[in-house]
Amino acid sequence: LVACCLWAAVAAARGDRPGEPGGGAAAGGRGYLWRPLAAVLLAPAGMLAHLALLWARTGEPLAWFIIQRQGWNQPFDFGWRLVKRFGRLVGLATPPADIGAFMVPAGALVAVVAFVALWRWRPPAVLTVYSVGIVALAAIPPELGTRPRFVFTAFPLIVALARATRGWAYQLLLATSAALLPALMVIYAVDVFATP
Repeated sequence: LVACCLWAAVAAARGDRPGEPGGGAAAGGRGYLWRPLAAVLLAPAGMLAHLALLWARTGEPLAWFIIQRQGWNQPFDFGWRLVKRFGRLVGLATPPADIGAFMVPAGALVAVVAFVALWRWRPPAVLTVYSVGIVALAAIPPELGTRPRFVFTAFPLIVALARATRGWAYQLLLATSAALLPALMVIYAVDVFATP
């Protein structure tokens, strides 16, 4: 959200507001510049308040990051594990231990196709910034990856896919999604709770 607010603030300060010719700092004066900057400063306020609360409760300023690393094994590897997972799956060097191993590469493929659809659609740039940010946040930690539940939160990607399909292709996509979503939930639950 910080990146989206920053993008919108820069566009607003430059006068790139749709529907308002000559907008931006020149039209609104000095007071206008503070409104977009306030959005940038307020966007991380909730997370910063949460980090401050953890610090106050634990006495450790980096409590969140310690929990992520020790509790969930979530350091940042900047997508390297995702690349290795995809390479193993494509090369079939070692067969996956469970069907859940297909979820991360499948999510990556859906994200790539959806980004192509988003590029062809050319929505407002802030939606692209949001989508890139969400997918990047999912791909950076080694344990998460581009699982469908994270790719779907980048909703402009899903809208772009829906806009790109028409007629029978849309009906097929809708029916397939309706059938596969419950199947995905069952696969995920069995993988998490029933795998020894």
